Amino acid sequence: MNIRLSKEKIETFCGDVVALQLIADKDLSYEPITWSTEGEVLSVKGFADDEEFPFRNGVLLTMKQAGTATVTAEYLGKRYDCPVTVRPARTLAEGEPIEFFAGDFHDHTTTLHNHDQFVARDKDFPIDYLNAVKKDGRLAFGVISDHAIVTNARDFFRGFTDNDQVSSDTVIFPGTESEVTFIEHDRFGLSHKNSGEIVCVNANNFKFSRTWQPFWDAFSDAPFAVCVLAHPQVVGWDKNGIWNFQLHKNNTPLMKQLIKGVEMGQGYAGNMLYEFIYSVALDCGFKVSVTSSSDCHGPNWGYDAWPGKTVIMAPEKSKEMFLDALLHRRFYATESGNVKLWYTVNGKIAGETLPLTDTYHYNVTLDYFKDDPSTVPVKCQVISDYGMTVKTLEGFGNSFEFTVTSETARYFYLRFVDAQGRKTWSAPVWTGREGDDTTEPKVVALDKKDMTAVDLTSGKDAAAVINDDPMILWEGENPTAEIVIDMKKPQTICALGHYPARYLMEYFQKTGANDAETFARFAHEYEISLSDDGETFTPVAHGVLRIFGGEEILTFPEATARYVKFRVLSTIGKACDRPPYANATASISELTPFRAE
Repeated sequence: MNIRLSKEKIETFCGDVVALQLIADKDLSYEPITWSTEGEVLSVKGFADDEEFPFRNGVLLTMKQAGTATVTAEYLGKRYDCPVTVRPARTLAEGEPIEFFAGDFHDHTTTLHNHDQFVARDKDFPIDYLNAVKKDGRLAFGVISDHAIVTNARDFFRGFTDNDQVSSDTVIFPGTESEVTFIEHDRFGLSHKNSGEIVCVNANNFKFSRTWQPFWDAFSDAPFAVCVLAHPQVVGWDKNGIWNFQLHKNNTPLMKQLIKGVEMGQGYAGNMLYEFIYSVALDCGFKVSVTSSSDCHGPNWGYDAWPGKTVIMAPEKSKEMFLDALLHRRFYATESGNVKLWYTVNGKIAGETLPLTDTYHYNVTLDYFKDDPSTVPVKCQVISDYGMTVKTLEGFGNSFEFTVTSETARYFYLRFVDAQGRKTWSAPVWTGREGDDTTEPKVVALDKKDMTAVDLTSGKDAAAVINDDPMILWEGENPTAEIVIDMKKPQTICALGHYPARYLMEYFQKTGANDAETFARFAHEYEISLSDDGETFTPVAHGVLRIFGGEEILTFPEATARYVKFRVLSTIGKACDRPPYANATASISELTPFRAE
């Protein structure tokens, strides 16, 4: 029997993940295969202990540091050796010219969401995806990300081995859409999926788990993994409303190491909610950039699956330099798939941390993959802490400069909008200032049974916002609102809770409602003010709402007042710059005053 290793030798870079197999012209499964290596140059991930489809003839090698090693497979008393040489990974040199590479960071091989059907399928394997993308030829890179809940070790490993078989100019990252799924209940008793799906590549493992710790444990031996929060704040197919990653709680050092990106524009009508998690992540101390992906489930994979693209900035098209860009957050999202965006701040490129200063000078250059005037941005916004827009520019050309000053900003990123409302979000720059203290505020909700509320904009009763039932929606008549809550007596308060409408997928399926039109009515920019007499109000808080998978508690300095005014200054429809939704009328489910615990 002819037995050999799939690779005679391996010469690669630190951070790479490589498949190695012991192959033969007959089945090798009837006797154990022992894999081993010495030293700390690389780790060997085997699958012999897999509960469903154990196999011994293949392993994944993670290159952890530069050096040399030998990987050995021992079978029937005979050794098969593969020498491995790992060199330091190449990184972008200062001043090195970069190019722009458009790809898709979230693809599936099949629409199947049932595990048994997935493992029994006879088509739509990684090889089918790879051949389709190769034939298409226009993507610079792609990602295989089948759901962890349906896939298995055999199919996960197949993504690596199939990729080895296909010669293509497209760089493929085999991986999965891992998932942490658990249900929590809010103070109203309503359930929420405070977790979600995470596209994970350049790792030797995948995970579906019911708590965060098993997810972190699964990737503990993947120091160069790239994980992206998939479609944050999407309406789930289950009955738990809008999913919410709860980043103010789930921000351990290991999670911050793993999460490199947040998915923005994607192929769903309601994706206008995703973008707000970008600034939430940055506020919570995550060093992330953004992707735009198709979430295509085949079989029409390729460039045209969805117009939006993730753009990697690298000096060449190679897995090594693409991985360097991903690890250093030199990538961004463009919904039109056509924008090439390059900018520096104080001479530093996007994705870097700046020397501490109060003055930030931007030098911006725009270019395009193809000639399409409709994709040319007409607005540029500078976004900083808490998702606030600190500068807006219009009438700029393909090259322009400007300056922003701030003594407090922790980060900045750019948000471009074209005439059709399609957005391009840049990678951020960090200022060197620390992120938020993510400790949850210790507050207690006030009893609202005797309170009243009115919308000054329409002059109509707004009792629905204080009835302690988030399933009952208050619907305004204008894109703005001024809701005044009369607490009936002076109370010392320090926060106001905002609860958006709680929509479930079954609502959209039953009513045929357009989720984009529905979400466009959510409140976005707000102002909170207090009054003793209901006539003269003092502003105490101003910001933007970004959490739509449950209640967001908006804090302000503790004060005593009888009246609370909540002004809706703009809706999500207005904030997202999408012409069909700009004049959407405001809606709110619940407003709740809080006192300190």
